[in-house]
Amino acid sequence: MSESARLKQQAVGEEAREESALDFRALYETHYEYVWKVCQRLGARSRVADCVQSVFVVVMRKHERFDRSRPIRPWLFGIARNIVREQRRRSSFPAVPERRDSNAEKRLAAAQLVYLALEALSDSQREVFVLHAMDKEPMPIVAETLGIPLNTAYTTFRRGKQRFMETVARLEADRV
Repeated sequence: MSESARLKQQAVGEEAREESALDFRALYETHYEYVWKVCQRLGARSRVADCVQSVFVVVMRKHERFDRSRPIRPWLFGIARNIVREQRRRSSFPAVPERRDSNAEKRLAAAQLVYLALEALSDSQREVFVLHAMDKEPMPIVAETLGIPLNTAYTTFRRGKQRFMETVARLEADRV
């Protein structure tokens, strides 16, 4: 290979790296809040920051494998799901962190109620529920993201939603 061809190839490689770094920065800035919410909803609670960081480390390593013709959020959800599951397996998480907000105790109480109700769901129910009910992903995307048949996704969602609502009702009754 001639010197000019080698330099040209090196320049193309550097340009590709710079372009992917720009893509990563845009991806991070655009989807950081979404990944944070997903990690929180899947049960990371007080370790959300660690989970989010891990998600973006994986994204940085594997973003070139991502099929850009597909939606990105289900891919990010899958990475977050795996990281939260692994962290939940390795350690026990404390209860929902107590965080005093200047806004209102009602918002905190509502958030705690949601997290406790999500905690009552199985992993599969929580994943389907979060993707469909909270992230507003269409059920075919949910099924594909989780690698389950569409009818299984609908059934899991229905059962998870029922359990979620029953848990919320029970927790609200206990508060009174």
